[in-house]
Amino acid sequence: MASHHSQPAPISTAELRRAPRLQLQQFFPVFRTGTDDMIGRVADLSASGMMLICNAPLAVDTEYALDIRLPAGAGASALKVHAVSVWCRHNPNNQAHYGAGMRFSNITGESLSLLEALLREPGVTH
Repeated sequence: MASHHSQPAPISTAELRRAPRLQLQQFFPVFRTGTDDMIGRVADLSASGMMLICNAPLAVDTEYALDIRLPAGAGASALKVHAVSVWCRHNPNNQAHYGAGMRFSNITGESLSLLEALLREPGVTH
């Protein structure tokens, strides 16, 4: 088998588009992959994307490689995703923060399984 087949195939976000978006009780920190640059915290999450609360605006229509840092016992230390910023605007409840809608652009079946397991954990979502 050729080596390009060894990586799990990404799941199309079109397939996940109707995924319910769940508000989180825990706001997981989100970092640019491979850095300690925290860009925000997850406010809500689904199999197709997330909303971040950020201290600075994110460029719209830009793809980011991100690590969503997970709590102990989640099965991994971070959920690694690529996501495109779909919108970004001031948080109406706190003008010092921004809200950013992120659509996952390339999520593997393994990452999707981890995400779905996380969303089923007690105390993670409302």
